[in-house]
Amino acid sequence: MWLDRYENLGFDRRTDMVFRDVTVRFTAEDEETQIDFDAELRRDGSRESWAIDNVRVVRAEDLDEPGEALTVDWVSLPARSDSVESISFSSPDHSGRARQIAWLPTRGRVHPELDDDRFAWRATGSLRVPRSGRWEFRLTSDDGSTLRIDNEIVIWNDGRHSPRARTGAAVLDEGIHTIDARAFEWTGVAAMILEWRGPGEQTWSVIPPSAFVESESTDLAFSDVTANSGLGSQSFWLSMSQAWNDLNGDGYLDVIIGGYRGAALLGGADGSFTRSSDSLTISYYQAAMCDVDNDGDLDFLSAYRGLYENDGRGRFTPRLFPGGVTRFSLAIAAPDFDLDGWSDLAATLGWTPVFARNTGLDSNDSMIEYATDGFSALFERIRVHWYYGSILDVDLNDDGYPDIVHTDDRTGIQALLSSPQGYQLEQVARPISGRYYFVFAMCAAADIDNDGDLDLFNGAHPNGTGNGILINDGQGSFAFEQSAIPDCAQMRWNGATFGDLDNDGDLDIVLRSFYNNTVQIRLNDGQGAFETAGTEIPSPRYPCDVRLVDYDNDGDLDLSIVGLLETRLLRNDLQSDQWLKVRVSGGSGINAAAIGTRVDLIDPETDTLLARRDISSTDGMGAGPFWLHFGGVDPDREYIVRAHFASGVVEQRVIPSQVSTSFDDHSVDRLLSLESVVNRQRRILGWHETNQRQTIMAALRAEIRRRGLTDELIRLRDAGVELDVQQLLRVLGARTVREALGDQAGVLTDLTRDPHRD
Repeated sequence: MWLDRYENLGFDRRTDMVFRDVTVRFTAEDEETQIDFDAELRRDGSRESWAIDNVRVVRAEDLDEPGEALTVDWVSLPARSDSVESISFSSPDHSGRARQIAWLPTRGRVHPELDDDRFAWRATGSLRVPRSGRWEFRLTSDDGSTLRIDNEIVIWNDGRHSPRARTGAAVLDEGIHTIDARAFEWTGVAAMILEWRGPGEQTWSVIPPSAFVESESTDLAFSDVTANSGLGSQSFWLSMSQAWNDLNGDGYLDVIIGGYRGAALLGGADGSFTRSSDSLTISYYQAAMCDVDNDGDLDFLSAYRGLYENDGRGRFTPRLFPGGVTRFSLAIAAPDFDLDGWSDLAATLGWTPVFARNTGLDSNDSMIEYATDGFSALFERIRVHWYYGSILDVDLNDDGYPDIVHTDDRTGIQALLSSPQGYQLEQVARPISGRYYFVFAMCAAADIDNDGDLDLFNGAHPNGTGNGILINDGQGSFAFEQSAIPDCAQMRWNGATFGDLDNDGDLDIVLRSFYNNTVQIRLNDGQGAFETAGTEIPSPRYPCDVRLVDYDNDGDLDLSIVGLLETRLLRNDLQSDQWLKVRVSGGSGINAAAIGTRVDLIDPETDTLLARRDISSTDGMGAGPFWLHFGGVDPDREYIVRAHFASGVVEQRVIPSQVSTSFDDHSVDRLLSLESVVNRQRRILGWHETNQRQTIMAALRAEIRRRGLTDELIRLRDAGVELDVQQLLRVLGARTVREALGDQAGVLTDLTRDPHRD
């Protein structure tokens, strides 16, 4: 069936609806065929009347029958739905073709394989616009519907309602444009009809079949590998956070899923994950990662449960909050505030933030502790009250020291910026409602315009009101760019993460809405705006965190989505060789995880910045991965990779196709490994004798790991042997620290000068 013209006279139950030139194809079964016109729209007893006239029958071969250029996906709705935008079409129950977007009002079946009610459908394709100018569109539906042209929302007619029309407009050039119309039906009448009128026209007309044309899709494609990866067989509950990194040093990314039944899962060569022998009940709230004891493997911080110490094999021992600085918290991060080479602690509990110094080994010389003393000079100017929210540790003002960005709905976005006088409070974004919500607000940072400074996504309001992109002007001020993501309030976007999903050199954004059960990709157009990708992302219920991870080491970023009740892993099927990955290390015994390091990709011919990436201990509700991904690179061209460590700058010229990093039994192609140069010229601020001893211990542990002697260290620890300096030297077969470390013995030098001085 197709429709030439349709007159919408109000749908107010007192006026008529007129459909003109409706064409229906049928097959005659006999010399005499009865054609029934079912005009019943409402229940018996309604006051509506119907008339059909001017019916004529022609042979199909004498009719210029239009093609079916639109793709239509259909899904059934087993649960209540109030919004078509919360419905995923990534795995449709049925798919087919259509000539136009014109499903007339009916109480009957719209699709033969679906029930009369509780279904949704989506029509996608290409629209040929005959001339340039301002085109108006009118979308009539029952229940809710939306219309996108070129991935931008033009009409929002969502929600549960009776037949209703909404209009919108777009300035379009002559030629081909993508179109996406969605609708859902809960109960009663089902309908979706799309009309248009061009520049200067006064009359609406249904968009004819001839306006829709076949086109090849250029959308990103993702495959749901949750079941095949082994993550689908895991039982997670109340999961709010996740952390991705190489936990056992084998060259494959591993993952920790937070929640009441959280667990550490180790990745393998086949892309599958197996639960570590020691499970984690890490509970809720924000998570962070760092190498808290500088032994070369990454430890895990749970805001609710504290520190989990990694034994180097991806097995974790709970330590709570060493030193008793707090019982639990809601948000957590692990920046190195005093740049002494040890990850400190920032956390929120009640109204008061906690800033604790990593003091190093306890009285048994075996475990680190935190202490709230020692930072009074740094934070004496800070008087803040933080409760629900999240923490982000980045160098926002690019002075080489870590800053703290805290986000919640009551205070908005507040930043603690480092300065020569200690940390100072700056209001980055004002609050909207002044209320606290259970679903935590968050903030994400990235250089989305490739100008060298960090921009922000404001997720302070969990309902999406006032959220969006904040552009850094390079002078410490941020401007709200509503046009970058104009539908934050409509879609209730309250979380985001950045990454180059299509490997074109620009950072894209993945948005999530906890309330709408929606995750959506927006591609960076390189001009300051993000365009909706046509790719449907099957979101778990109540999505809390999204990570962009290259779990299969093929160079494109995959999606890991954690929801309260389930987890999804989606493989990016992009076929591209335009990428490079960078892994950085702080060196032996000093900030081994390189938290706070900035890595730049530089054009060697002009020495201009192409892209920037940063390592923070946490962002959003989770952490990692610390392997940095750059897209849009020529695999056979030379680049400069410049890493800004706390100890200084390290750079290397690379040709991506010729780079690899070796692990025990395999190599990872196009993974560049950079390590901070630790020598006698290193400058460390706030160095203490206790930290010097702790550095010796950590450097010896790192050397044990490098030599493959970790199992011996674990055996001694399990046997209750006190792991002091002398015992570690025995494991290494050395008599002195200098003999054990060789050229790395420079880490023992006690220097107290400012790290930013020559």
